[in-house]
Amino acid sequence: AEVLERAILMKDLSDKHRYDLHQAAGNAWLRAQVPTKAERHYRKALEYHPHSDAVATNLGTLCLQQRRFDEAITAFEESLRLNPKSERAWFGMASIHLAMGGKKAAHDAFAESLRIKIQQPQAIFHLVKCAYEIKEYAAAREILREYVETSPFNANLLYSLAGLEYHLGDSLASARTARTNLQIQPTHSEAASLIGLIEKRL
Repeated sequence: AEVLERAILMKDLSDKHRYDLHQAAGNAWLRAQVPTKAERHYRKALEYHPHSDAVATNLGTLCLQQRRFDEAITAFEESLRLNPKSERAWFGMASIHLAMGGKKAAHDAFAESLRIKIQQPQAIFHLVKCAYEIKEYAAAREILREYVETSPFNANLLYSLAGLEYHLGDSLASARTARTNLQIQPTHSEAASLIGLIEKRL
C-alpha cells in the first residue's frame, strides 16, 4: 500500500493510471485492516472514474464491515445500477439485510448473487439457512441442486438438498438424494432418519 501511495505521487500519470493506483492502494489498505486509508483511496478512485462498480462494491464492503449500513446500501445500490450482474454487490446487499434481520430480503439477494456466480459456498450456506427460516424452499432447492452437481461432495449440503425436496413435497426426489448421501457417507444419521420419515409418509 505504501509503495502504491508513492507511485500515485509520480508526475504525468494519466487519470486511468491514478484510478488504478488508488483502487489498488484501497484494496491493499483494506487487506491490511486500515479501513480509513482504504476508504480515502476508494473515494479518490471514484473521483477519477465515478462509474466504477468495482470500487463502489469495495466501498460498500468496507462500510458493511464497519456496520455503516446506510452508506453500504448506497454504495451497493450504485454498484448494481452500474452493473446489475455484480455478484459481489448482491452478496453485500444480502449481508446487510441479514445483519438487519431482513431474512426474506437476504434470501432473495443471496439467490440473485448465486444465479450470477454459483461457486460461493458462504452464500449457499446463508441461502439455505434463510430458506428454512422463512419456509420458502423452491429457489434454494434449484440453486443448491446446481451447486451440488458442480462442486465436490459435501454431505451436509446434500442432506440440506434432500430436506428442501422433502419440504416441497417431493418425497421421491428427497429419498433419492438422501440415499445418495448414505451411499457416499453411510454414517450420516440425519440422512438415514429422513429416509425413515419419508418411508412412513409413503
